[in-house]
Amino acid sequence: MDAHPEPTPGYARRILAALSGLMFTLFVMGLAAAFKEIAVQDWDGQGSGWLKLQYWAQQVPWKEGIAGGGAALVAALALQRITLVRWATNFFGSARGLILCTALVLSPCVVATLSRPSAPPSAPNVLFVLVDTVRADHVSFLGYERETWPELGRLAESGAVFERALTQAPWTKPTVATLFTSLVPSKHGAMSHMPMESGRRFVAMGREHRTLAESLAANGWETAAVAHNANIQPVYGFGQGFDDFHFIEDWNLRAPTMINVARDWIGERDGDRPWFMYLHLTDPHYPYDAPPAPDGPGGMWDKSGSDFVLNYEVIKGFHDGEWEPTAELRQHLYDAYDEELLYTDQQLAPFMEQVMKEHPNTVVVLVGDHGDELWEHDSLGHGHVVYDELVHVPLVMWGAYALTTEKTALPGSRVSGQVRLLDVSPTLLDLCGLTDPNTGAYMGESLLAMIRNDPTRNLPAPFETGGDGEPPWQLRGISAQHGGQLWKLIRQEHDFRHQEVGSKLFNLSTDPLELNDVAADNPEVVEALFSLMQARGWYTKPEDMVGELFNADQVDSNTLQNLHDIGYGDFDDE
Repeated sequence: MDAHPEPTPGYARRILAALSGLMFTLFVMGLAAAFKEIAVQDWDGQGSGWLKLQYWAQQVPWKEGIAGGGAALVAALALQRITLVRWATNFFGSARGLILCTALVLSPCVVATLSRPSAPPSAPNVLFVLVDTVRADHVSFLGYERETWPELGRLAESGAVFERALTQAPWTKPTVATLFTSLVPSKHGAMSHMPMESGRRFVAMGREHRTLAESLAANGWETAAVAHNANIQPVYGFGQGFDDFHFIEDWNLRAPTMINVARDWIGERDGDRPWFMYLHLTDPHYPYDAPPAPDGPGGMWDKSGSDFVLNYEVIKGFHDGEWEPTAELRQHLYDAYDEELLYTDQQLAPFMEQVMKEHPNTVVVLVGDHGDELWEHDSLGHGHVVYDELVHVPLVMWGAYALTTEKTALPGSRVSGQVRLLDVSPTLLDLCGLTDPNTGAYMGESLLAMIRNDPTRNLPAPFETGGDGEPPWQLRGISAQHGGQLWKLIRQEHDFRHQEVGSKLFNLSTDPLELNDVAADNPEVVEALFSLMQARGWYTKPEDMVGELFNADQVDSNTLQNLHDIGYGDFDDE
């Protein structure tokens, strides 16, 4: 028996103690999550120690905290015979205890807000718009006969149009990670789900890699993202550096909804700090069903009346040899796809023009992440191959506050030389006047000098399918100049479908449609291009391509269904 037992607290004090327990649980769990991330990141080494505070401020695990608070309530109500519980209830079961614990939870947010770095004087905003599944050869201002992007093309006249921009992967997750990190997929790690002996694993971007959002946040920008492609969400590492990540789970949402979320967020900025908005639209992604008039152009080119729906099961059936397309079906899909592009143009161009007018001090980039295969090389969908219909994407940049100076010289520029999506982040940071401490880790380079002085230069561009599972298969490749010609090497690695390593080579200068494999006649070119890949650090053996793995049970059911809907596998059989 205690010599001086603590008095048994009343119910009001016990409830206060439970609320304090909830707050204390949130504080401890947020602190633990922050320290776990800090151990992986090199924020201090990159001169961005403030990102530790930003990350900690975001770590408020409400579900787990409420569970902890519930446990504290049970203890406060039922376990008063235990001296330690009785003491804790008396100590925390007061307004003083609740205020103390609440202050602990809020302290990272307060400290992060008060200590946020100041952006450079006249720093521009950044609007980064990615449109999912856009083939460059179906974009009107890049030479397509149909006016699929007429209004965006009009805006592009005041920016820099890159006529040959190559993505580093033919599907979304690795491409966006490349855009954010300036690394090839095998280096940043954001690849496919990977079948392994212990079961299927999801692969996230390596958390140690610094993202564009982190670089801007560390220099005073306010950052936000709007996306609803299940591949682009914080669970895969894409939340790094963002103050707000608006992931909208409904895959069926159209561009107007996504644009309105971005517009509202931009409209709430007070103008004291520059902002960075990443907007990810998915309308051109199959099943290609643009709204009909008056809301959209559905039926403008597609007169077939077909009710054929292109989805994961249909594409998988095609690759498994279960059906063959007819000429009429091919035309229907071409027409329906073009209508999706036009619908995106109708929705996106007014928003971008509004931002440019209302926020003239804004750097803007418009880019596609990959195209779609429509039987040009006996394939359908995306992720499976690396021909130009998948890796050649539109890229346009507008230079904001420096448009009229010799610093950028972006207005009206046409760059015919080959560039890479690896180059987007370095160019944006250059346009923002930033010298990032992570520059040495980039595999790309700023394109401003090329725009001003050498727009016909061809940069060697690597690409890979980005994983070891389904849909991606093991392909590595490079498009580069050699002997005065532009070549493309595609190397098929050993994987579960292919037992032999083999190479294909195309002379893009004479065979832009990649119809004639000339590898056997040009072994010296094959060797030179493969050696270039290795020398640049762009080649990674398939067995070494492992990112941050986590189990399927760590991914919620909505994400699994969303992934299935957009063609990334049936997870029920795992």
